[in-house]
Parts: sequence; C-alpha cells; structure tokens
Amino acid sequence: MKQEMKAMLAAYGEYVKCVEAFGEAVDYSVREKLIAFSIIEDMTADLGDHLAAAHSEIKKVEREECAAKYADAYGVFMIADRLQYFDCDYDLDELWARASVLYFEFLDSEFNVDSKSEMDCIGEFLESNDLL
Repeated sequence: MKQEMKAMLAAYGEYVKCVEAFGEAVDYSVREKLIAFSIIEDMTADLGDHLAAAHSEIKKVEREECAAKYADAYGVFMIADRLQYFDCDYDLDELWARASVLYFEFLDSEFNVDSKSEMDCIGEFLESNDLL
C-alpha cells in the first residue's frame, strides 16, 4: 500500500507543477497553452489512475483487517459459549467483553498450538485458569 500511496503523491506533485506552469504561462501563445493543457489532462489521467490504485489497495487492506477481526470472533464466541454455562453473572455485552480479553490471552498462551483443534486448546486454557 505504501508504494501505491507514494506513486499517487508523486503523480499529484507532477500534476500540481503542470497546473502551476500553465497558470504562469500568460506570455505564451494560445497554441503553447493548449499543449500545456494537454499535458495537464494527461497528468490528471495519471493521477486518477494512481488514486484509483491507492483506493483499491486501501479497500483491500480494510477487507483483510475486517476478515481478520471476524476470524477472531469465532474464538471469542467459543470462549463466551463455554463461559455462559459456568459463570452466568454476566449480561451478554459483559460476557462478550470478558471472552474477548480471554481469547487474546489464549492466543499468547502455551495452549495455542497447531497440533490440536482450537476448541480443544481453548478448553484446556479455560480449565487451566479455573474458568470452567
């Protein structure tokens, strides 16, 4: 994404230079001004392409971040589901908040291994912390 943003900013800088040159070209003939305007149109098209590429990259990153956020939601759900049977003092919002904190603790724990299912790992994590 950084490359697309740099390219967009560089194209914008070139566009601004051309516009400034065109605006300052009061002594030029009409033909020269039209040539300069053609360059500005080309630069505008390039800038539009760079803006579209940067926008597309930003949307892609946002989708990936959203997908990552919701991928974690399943783990939070599993913890909340297990907690609701053993600790019913929470309302749903508090239960979800507690489960979210526990899920991120689980992710950094030694119980988060690839050799077992996430559900089994979460169960062991909750049991070891006396939460079940």
